[in-house]
Amino acid sequence: MRLEIPTGKRFIVGMGDWTPAEITVETWWDASDTDTITDSGGAVSQWNDKSGNNNHLTQGTASAQPVTGTRTINGLNVIDWDDNSPQDRMQLTNVITDGAPFAAFVVAQFDNVNSNAIVYDSTNNRYTQLGEVSATNNIIFRLGADEGGGINFTGANGSSIGTDVGLMEFWVETGGAAYASINGALSGTSAGTWTATDYEISRLGRNGSDSMDGRLAEVILMVTEPSEADRQKIEGYLAHKWGFAGSLPVGHPYKNTPPVA
Repeated sequence: MRLEIPTGKRFIVGMGDWTPAEITVETWWDASDTDTITDSGGAVSQWNDKSGNNNHLTQGTASAQPVTGTRTINGLNVIDWDDNSPQDRMQLTNVITDGAPFAAFVVAQFDNVNSNAIVYDSTNNRYTQLGEVSATNNIIFRLGADEGGGINFTGANGSSIGTDVGLMEFWVETGGAAYASINGALSGTSAGTWTATDYEISRLGRNGSDSMDGRLAEVILMVTEPSEADRQKIEGYLAHKWGFAGSLPVGHPYKNTPPVA
């Protein structure tokens, strides 16, 4: 028996295939599963969480709603975000509050190299910056920071998905050490220690400059420290699903085949 995610496209999940349903995640937003998306004429008012934790995303203001059904990655539906004023953004129905450990996995494709701030804390004007800062600086991961500072990552500058489809991720260990990765390859380590135990994540997209401009495919957030094995499974699952497995590093256990349950 094989189950097909109802995207109208071709991502097929076999009974032996691994998915994030096999592990404990806090949120899981998957644009290829169009049953999780509520829209009117393509404008998205709700994007449901597949983790079972009811961390749904909503946006009642039509002018700030991203769009579904118009663009794809690897033949699969994605949600299209623009940074025109007002910028597209979606609020969490349940604000996520936690510190270390934490992990984020985001598959996206940017239309603009100045897009960033996908995961945002509107309460304290801080954001987890998972996009492009500029064409010269590329990726800088800032955890629990405002625009003036934060926990930056040594070595992360110059490691970028650019305007290609790719996976941006970071994870924070129980002791507060943090790591950044691009397409499954380590791109930086934290220059400081995660101490923001009151950190909140309240929405996707930022209402301000350098907000998200491009295609958002899938987002997985964890409030547990991922094991290396689970992290690599997530990387392999996302890479094969969204068509960038060739960008995984040589020697990655799932470069050639996706993980199985």
